[in-house]
Amino acid sequence: MADGVYDLESAGEMHENASKSFSKESDCEIDFKEETEEIKDSTLEKLANRLLKHNFILTALEFHTELVESGRELPKLRDYFSNPGNFEKHIQETETSPVLPRTSSVQTFDSLDFTRYSDDGERQVEERVAVLEFELRKAKETIKALRTNLTVATESDPNTPTSGSAKSLVQEAVKPHEKRALNFLINEYLLSNSYKLTSITFSDENDDQDFEDWDDVGLNIPKPQNLLQLYRNYNRYMYLNNEVANKEVQTDVISSPTENSDVCIKESCGLEKKQLLDQITKLVHERDELAEISEEKEKMEQRLKILKRELKLLKMNSATESTERPPPSTADDKKSLDSADAQEYVIVSKQTDSPVIVNETFVPFKMGSESVDLNQSSKSVSSNASNEQPQKTERAVPYEFQKNLLSICQTQKIDEDNRLIGEIADIVNSQETVVTVLARCLPHIVPNILLAKREELIPLILCAIALHPDPKERDKLLNILFNLIKRPDEEQRHMILTGLVAIAQHLGPSRVEAELLPQCWEQITHRYVERRLLVAESCGVLAPYVLSGIRSSLLLSMLHQMLQEDKDDSVRETVVRNLALLLLYVDDADKFTKACELLFLSLEDRGVNVVDSGLNTLLPSIAAWSFELGNLESHLFPHVMTVTNNHFKVLNDISLPPVLGSVQTEEQQCILFSRAVSMLLPFLFVTVIKSGPYVENPDITCSSPVEFDVDRLPTYPSSVLNPSVIFGDGDELMSAVKSFDRYLSSEWYKPWNQHDWVTTDLLPWLHNIFSFVNAQRQVVVHALVELMHNFCHLFGRPFTQKNIKPSFLSRLSLEEEDKASGANSNRSTYQDATIPVYVAGVLGALHQAEDRQELLEFLQDLLCSVSLRHLPDSSIKASLTELSSNKAYHELLLSVLWDGVVHNSPLVRVTAGRLFEILVGVVSESLLRTRVTPALVTLASDPEIVVRIATVPAFGAIMELSSQRDNMSSFIRQLLEKAHMQLQTFLDDQLYRDQHLLYVEIIRTFAKVGPNTEPKFRDEFVLPRLTALAAENNSTTNETKKMDIALALLEAYTAMSCCFMSEQLIAEAFLPGLRCLKLDLEQIAQEYVDSVNVMIQEFEAKLDLGRSVDNRPRTLSVTSPGSMEEMKNRVTKMFSTRSTAVRPNIPNLFQRKK
Repeated sequence: MADGVYDLESAGEMHENASKSFSKESDCEIDFKEETEEIKDSTLEKLANRLLKHNFILTALEFHTELVESGRELPKLRDYFSNPGNFEKHIQETETSPVLPRTSSVQTFDSLDFTRYSDDGERQVEERVAVLEFELRKAKETIKALRTNLTVATESDPNTPTSGSAKSLVQEAVKPHEKRALNFLINEYLLSNSYKLTSITFSDENDDQDFEDWDDVGLNIPKPQNLLQLYRNYNRYMYLNNEVANKEVQTDVISSPTENSDVCIKESCGLEKKQLLDQITKLVHERDELAEISEEKEKMEQRLKILKRELKLLKMNSATESTERPPPSTADDKKSLDSADAQEYVIVSKQTDSPVIVNETFVPFKMGSESVDLNQSSKSVSSNASNEQPQKTERAVPYEFQKNLLSICQTQKIDEDNRLIGEIADIVNSQETVVTVLARCLPHIVPNILLAKREELIPLILCAIALHPDPKERDKLLNILFNLIKRPDEEQRHMILTGLVAIAQHLGPSRVEAELLPQCWEQITHRYVERRLLVAESCGVLAPYVLSGIRSSLLLSMLHQMLQEDKDDSVRETVVRNLALLLLYVDDADKFTKACELLFLSLEDRGVNVVDSGLNTLLPSIAAWSFELGNLESHLFPHVMTVTNNHFKVLNDISLPPVLGSVQTEEQQCILFSRAVSMLLPFLFVTVIKSGPYVENPDITCSSPVEFDVDRLPTYPSSVLNPSVIFGDGDELMSAVKSFDRYLSSEWYKPWNQHDWVTTDLLPWLHNIFSFVNAQRQVVVHALVELMHNFCHLFGRPFTQKNIKPSFLSRLSLEEEDKASGANSNRSTYQDATIPVYVAGVLGALHQAEDRQELLEFLQDLLCSVSLRHLPDSSIKASLTELSSNKAYHELLLSVLWDGVVHNSPLVRVTAGRLFEILVGVVSESLLRTRVTPALVTLASDPEIVVRIATVPAFGAIMELSSQRDNMSSFIRQLLEKAHMQLQTFLDDQLYRDQHLLYVEIIRTFAKVGPNTEPKFRDEFVLPRLTALAAENNSTTNETKKMDIALALLEAYTAMSCCFMSEQLIAEAFLPGLRCLKLDLEQIAQEYVDSVNVMIQEFEAKLDLGRSVDNRPRTLSVTSPGSMEEMKNRVTKMFSTRSTAVRPNIPNLFQRKK
């Protein structure tokens, strides 16, 4: 306001001077010839200088023009208007270019003028036009946004509103740019006063505004002061406005002008107006000084309180350390302390209440020195400090003299705003601690240190955060810590997290919530992955140091949001791990359902590492919480069982893959949830054994000794699944397990609730799951076998004998009854996973001699039942495949098969011959020589042709041994030659000439062993034989047999197409066989013709490419338009023939996750 008054005064004087000057000029024009000589050049120069000094540029320009026309040009005006530098800054500040600035893309294209030197200039021009069109569109959008945000300058001065305008402003609705300005100031106020969460919410509610850029508010709007200064200035303005109005009322009657008033009244009015303005200015200055003094007083009072606390601590420490001081002196010290505090308060108050010395430069030193004197515990130190100050000297040297002499003596002119000089000058007399100075200097140090070395500052920053008393400074330092390293690696994040834990222990839960967590929230969507990793890890390590409500609300919500929205697999993996840590400290049982939702969300994630983390960390954490709550059987298990059951139902509705052994997506989900159920079993087992009746009454257990194996409990890859860890004490666990086994070993025992849930709920559900799985799905069957093996091993032999085995046997007996009664079920137990799981998972988990004998007898009965009743052999194949992975069962399995080889029924011998294929590649060489080879020789010489045909897959498996064993012995080589001769006999002997089943079996065997056998055997025997079979099939009249051979050939050629073949082999063996196959498929199965055409075109292209490389001229370009178009068409045809089964998943990859 004072500046405005001064401007008004100077403007009035200039207006009066200018009017006088112009009146003189008008008088001069009346009688120009008489008055011209009387005008002095000095007067003109003074007038020109005054016009330029007060920035009357247009008036000066008119004046200069008139002087030039009259021949009286002034050098001052001529030099000023001829220098363009006097107007550039003004133009830049007041004018904007009407032309849009050149975009970065246009500049890039101008600087990289590709079209001048490129052979493909036309394409570059098109790209340039496309970029320019894009930039034009962006410019139009920018213009539209500017028009939307454009604001009109106010027509009247806002500093002097009338009562009518004020009333209209109150009644008028808020304008858009005013709303955006107020929003910006409010958000700035919230951030500066540590209301960060409120600020985040406020910015989310106004997502159409950028709170980091004031220019987003609108054009022609200068940024005002902060909200606090506006409030203070408003009070000051109201006070000033009232005084001015009152003074004008007193002078209105006196100074009201009339047309007939004389010059004296005008002069008196001007003088009175000037006096009033001087008084207003003086009052404003005094008010400003009082405000500054009051602020300084508040700061000194706060500082005084801090110093009092520090002084009391020093006194208490010195009192405890000193043993020579008598007790009365302690009381005196306290009194002196109180008196010193009172004296200090009085002196500081006197210093701050004086308005005269507020603006003096030496006052801070004086106040600092006195505060040092009053706060020293030693009188000698305070006296020395006071004697060293220049104010204490006896000489009365005037202050102005000291100041001027100092300015003359200091020849080096140093900037008054130099921060370092101020720090160094105040460091001796300042009462600030090292932490305060460190916190103030760190923001200036960090930007000047290399990024690779900034981790060295982490201890300093953490120390300053932990010990600094000011929350605002701590917030700044925390922000520096989180933004110290642009992309912190794992070691650097570990350093930061260790420091955060130390700070959290020091600060306490409330300050962790108020200071640390907002910093984490701000980084939750940072563009760098390493920053988001730091946020996720912070939520985990800070969980023990925050309030319980914050754990179950803010931290859980942050991790939930990151798990749902983050696109990086590593971030989601880290989120899952830290979510497991967080749930260890969440005690709100209502959040258990949400935790289960997060578990299933992680298990169904698209990232493999995320799924593994959810399975290995999050699932055990939730299971431990459920175990603690006692709702394992009522909540967690039912949730997992329901989701698992849904996945297995979907798998049951999906047909088998065309190539057995390939894993489908739904199979992976079933395997995953089978592992999840298996990992929950240790928690269920501990629940069962801790709740048994033998715990409270140990006498009811069986007195007979029970054998206790060393490996009674299974071993787990993760320690959190170890039952001893879950139980809490390993010795107590073993005692409880022994009691459990003894109790269940009794002839009869009374079950309890947890036991009944396992037998009546869990086991029937498992049987239902087994029925959904076809025995040919090897990977799923293997997962279920591992689940059941873990179940039996964990619950022990007594529980398995009395509960698990009877449940399987009853299911198998029900199957027998259904077969006898003629009932037709969807899939029998001989086709699903029930028998493989029972054989390998239940009987294979028991290791006593009687258990082995039982397993042998069951497999022998199974072999006979499958063969004699013409049942599918998928169940016994799956059973032998699972058992063959353990070398301990090889002898037992060979004994079962030998019994089949010497069986009277050829059906049993046929089944035994097919099963040898499973054992050929896994048994040792000694068993291969002594047990397998004699059995195959016996079967190959069997009088029944069907038995001999059944040995074809086993001989094919022998041919695969060449690729499975690095160093082949002489016996293996002889065995390969015998197998080769046997296969050749099957194809050339006239005895097998019309054996359709033999040909189908041989072709299928070739399809399986061809890619895995020796190249020589494949090139010289397999491929030529396939071509001969394909040509012979063209003359077959039986469509059924032709279809069987054609489909087997299609499978064989598809498997062979991935092998390396020479051009001669392709031309002489592979392509002729494919063309013969194409003729058959065109007649009986046209849906496969396209697949054959693709293979034919692909291998013809290989031949054409080889010929073109040898025969084409050197000048022919590989990327010529003709060859490129041909290749494009070929690739298009290849992709157009792909199966449509996988197409629905492709568009989903580009859909936004909801």
